Amino acid sequence: MLGDLMGHLVDLMQYIVGPISDVSALTSTVHTQRPIQQMGKGTHFDVIEGGELGDVENEDYAAMLVRFAGNAVAAGAVGTLEASRVAVGPRASYNIEIYGTEGSLKWDFERMNEFDVAIGRSGELLGYQRVMTGLTFGDFDHFHPGPGMGLGFDDLKVIEARKFLESYVGRNHVNSNIHDAVAAAQVIDAAERSADSGKWIHLEPVAGVTAAIR
Repeated sequence: MLGDLMGHLVDLMQYIVGPISDVSALTSTVHTQRPIQQMGKGTHFDVIEGGELGDVENEDYAAMLVRFAGNAVAAGAVGTLEASRVAVGPRASYNIEIYGTEGSLKWDFERMNEFDVAIGRSGELLGYQRVMTGLTFGDFDHFHPGPGMGLGFDDLKVIEARKFLESYVGRNHVNSNIHDAVAAAQVIDAAERSADSGKWIHLEPVAGVTAAIR
């Protein structure tokens, strides 16, 4: 869990908010045994019923309390990160919620073409307003002529492949680099050590320039 789903979440949070400087984590293995998947058959989406049981060697739930570094967009901000393979209900849920003193926003991957924004502490429009993605949002205009016609998962893969190839030939240096991968891996390593020891773990800055601080 830490090295899989949580790794993606850590990388995204550092891209949006900035470097993580301190980590406190806990993990749990809810199902200690599962049916053994036959080698070369099925995917991680399959639900196996019956058959030989095997011991589960990794966690299926992880939570982290983190503090963002002084050079983050929200220097010193506190965040909570959570990942689970045993939650009943969500299908491909990937939620981001950011709360500030003058507003907040939230987004869910299951409804990737819209997000909710709240700005201000008073007024007639106090509360969340829904924003739909449109022509000014990233690569949206390469796929659709106007808002209301959302991007899909396959479209994201096309954008991802294009950005990777552009980076490879040196045309785009805004995308993530090896330093971002090291930074995410460092946080996951700290989370594993924190979960084992029950202590906060401080992280030293990663050498090199990451996308989070460019």
